Amino acid sequence: MQVIAEIGTRGPGVCFWCRVEKPDMVEVRFKDGSLHGKLCTRHFWHALSVRSNGVEEPKTAGLKQ
Repeated sequence: MQVIAEIGTRGPGVCFWCRVEKPDMVEVRFKDGSLHGKLCTRHFWHALSVRSNGVEEPKTAGLKQ
């Protein structure tokens, strides 16, 4: 399923990548409009650059080790 992102400040929330509460979040939604989760802007841009470079994201993304 394709994922699209709604970019903008959505208020505070917990990033599903780093699990830290941040003041500005990006909502990531599936193409059908259902919410996939929220990323802090730092991790949103990181994930976007990783995807555009064709590199797979680590399977442990968002998990504290």
